[in-house]
Amino acid sequence: MAFELMDPTGALKVSATRVAARLKDVKGVRLGLLDNGKTNAVKFLNMVGEILVRTYGVGQVKMFHKDTLAKPAAREVLEAL
Repeated sequence: MAFELMDPTGALKVSATRVAARLKDVKGVRLGLLDNGKTNAVKFLNMVGEILVRTYGVGQVKMFHKDTLAKPAAREVLEAL
């Protein structure tokens, strides 16, 4: 599957990007979750992580945090993810 992304800021520039292949199974995988800074996001994501470990056998869940809700995550955070 491929998506076409269009930049709405002016000049028309279209690029195609492929979606990562789906995993056949998540048992034992390492999962990174990004807290976007919204109220209760950490609480919610911790619950999601626990469910994925308990129900689907995810091996490890690591939480990452953005500095602020209004800005993208820092480059170091994205690279770690």
